[in-house]
Amino acid sequence: MKVFYKLDPKPQVWLLEKCQSTLDNLKSQRCLNSLYFSNS
Repeated sequence: MKVFYKLDPKPQVWLLEKCQSTLDNLKSQRCLNSLYFSNS
């Protein structure tokens, strides 16, 4: 999975890692969607 950041990711790193650590949770997908900006 490629991840693109619009803003400096450093402040959000802990949030991103938290989301990734709970990928088996449906809420985590929503979390990922809200934090990640993927350019396809």
